[in-house]
Amino acid sequence: MVYKFFRLFTSFLLLSFSASQDTGAWNLVSPEREFSISGIGHLKRGMVVVHDNKREGQARVGIISGKNEYAKLTWPADALPFDLEALDMIPGKPNRFIAMESSGKCYDLHFNNRSGKLNLKNVFSIPGVKRPMNLEGIAVFRMGGSMWAAWGDRGKNQFPAALYWGRLYLYSSKVETAGSFEFTVPFPESDVRHLSDLEITEDGTCWISSASDPGDDGPFDSAVYLLGAFRENGRTINFIPEKSGQPYRVYKGHKIEAIALESGKLTCGTDDENFGASLLVQDAN
Repeated sequence: MVYKFFRLFTSFLLLSFSASQDTGAWNLVSPEREFSISGIGHLKRGMVVVHDNKREGQARVGIISGKNEYAKLTWPADALPFDLEALDMIPGKPNRFIAMESSGKCYDLHFNNRSGKLNLKNVFSIPGVKRPMNLEGIAVFRMGGSMWAAWGDRGKNQFPAALYWGRLYLYSSKVETAGSFEFTVPFPESDVRHLSDLEITEDGTCWISSASDPGDDGPFDSAVYLLGAFRENGRTINFIPEKSGQPYRVYKGHKIEAIALESGKLTCGTDDENFGASLLVQDAN
């Protein structure tokens, strides 16, 4: 079933964007397209980011320090990933995270603070991914005593995005799909990817970013939405959609492809194509 309730609020939203537009200061991470950010997560110190590069020799993963300084990390295997579009930290396991290709191939990675190196612990794939699906977000969370994963197909223009979720068996490299939810958003209005990343907080709240992508030179626009929440239901979980349809915040001039929420802070990272990557950290209130 496709949920299009967001479309019902388009007229209202167009009138209220001026009050909900972002006014924070963006920090340029790099002006180079190679280092554009497609996924982000918080380490014990600093942040880890992934890049959606496809060519040999291009960066796949990097570290951003508290001073907004970027350092490229060496990929811990001979074969490089192709089109990394998302990452999320694994709860309860410091400095360990899942990085995901747009195809659904996932890498279980750990960053060693002492050596400054990545370790590849496991590789697995999201089930049921087939063309024309293009995954843009992944989130890993605990609920009801189990580990769960949620992942998102971005959708495009008249085609809805889809949020999927399932139980994650980390050590046996297995994901069992449990449900899905389709949706569209009212903003951006053109060249829209309804989902460009997702994040799920400890209480099960699901946040997404949406973005316009008209081409390598933009112009870009983005928004962050509270999409809904996961709730326990016996041995499984249900997704309860948010019905307000209002964006949490609107961002003009940037293509957000990475979001993270931690300690009351919302972090947004951009893939601004020919304009490189920027980062914004602001209060989530």
